[in-house]
Amino acid sequence: MKNSIIVLKVSGKALTSLDLIDSLFAQIKKWIEQKQIVIIVHGGGVQISELLSLKKVKPQIINGLRKTDPETLNAIKLAYGQIAIDLSLVAQKKGLSMVHLTGLDSNLLTAKQLEPADVYGAVGLVEIVNQNLIQVLLNQKFILLISPLAATQQGKLLNINADEVAAQVAECMQADKLIFLTDEAGVYSKVNGQKKYFSKLTPNEIKKLIKQEIVHSGMIPKLNSCIHALRKGVKKIHIVNMESLANVLANSGDNFIGTVIVK
Repeated sequence: MKNSIIVLKVSGKALTSLDLIDSLFAQIKKWIEQKQIVIIVHGGGVQISELLSLKKVKPQIINGLRKTDPETLNAIKLAYGQIAIDLSLVAQKKGLSMVHLTGLDSNLLTAKQLEPADVYGAVGLVEIVNQNLIQVLLNQKFILLISPLAATQQGKLLNINADEVAAQVAECMQADKLIFLTDEAGVYSKVNGQKKYFSKLTPNEIKKLIKQEIVHSGMIPKLNSCIHALRKGVKKIHIVNMESLANVLANSGDNFIGTVIVK
């Protein structure tokens, strides 16, 4: 029987808690013991913004994407390097074999410039995922940790939205589950100032939420990535927080908190 592939995207905000990181890798170790295959894509929005604030640079978010000028790109490289080191250290302490790659390593990802470039700066879209490279590493029983930077075929470095990278990798590998780990317990709307979480959403329902501006900012590219991944064969997508991550493989249950994206 084919081992299940789990692609896990972890938000930068979720990575600000050392206890959460420890719990995350404890859960990943359980998955590995259950013969699951795990690929991690990390974000880093909080960490990038903190580095920019030290230089008194105000972040610009356009349609949920970070405008990337040269100063921002330098901050991204610094933030992602630190995140990768921190996560690799925890994996080592848990006895897990993990390999860290950016999209540039052995052409793991090839990207194209997101237009208009004068609006977004050095922001890219994934064109090609190197499936052979991923499969070689997975065959060696490694956990993969991917930082969402890539280059064009002409060698221009681009910042890629981590949600898109996770979705593209999940599509390429025909993942059984794509999980977005956030600080929120799923997708929600506000009713009388209170958060009301959606337990399940379809692509058509997501489009309505975006059109009605019920969801906004960074949730828009995340949900658009979900729609694309479903169309390309990813079987099930979860948007969860750490409390519900352990229940994902059980396919819900009474204590499940989070949003499942299904066809």
